[in-house]
Amino acid sequence: MKYFFLSFAFLNLFIMPTTIVAKEVLCSGVSQSQEIIEIMLDLKQQNKIINVDGIDFYTTVNSDFMISWTVQQGENSFINFLSKINGTLTVINEKSNGSRELRATLQCVEKKDLLFK
Repeated sequence: MKYFFLSFAFLNLFIMPTTIVAKEVLCSGVSQSQEIIEIMLDLKQQNKIINVDGIDFYTTVNSDFMISWTVQQGENSFINFLSKINGTLTVINEKSNGSRELRATLQCVEKKDLLFK
């Protein structure tokens, strides 16, 4: 019995830190053009990858304060800033001529912390 316990503890010590933990985050809000936006994010922090509605993107910033990634769509870039402090996702549209405009502001929460279940 002692050997089983020790081997189980040994496995946890070496296997658990190498597993990739993904957090499911739900975001909802309204765009500047008054469209309702609802997206699901999977944060894979050890790989520095964020999955947005089934598509993987590499994060450009992943600090204690925020996660940022860019989505290229045609001639436009959509720069996304997700605050780890207050859960706000801000999307900036950078056009090919260099001008920027606010595209959307969403509120995000980890799926396990939803207010209504």
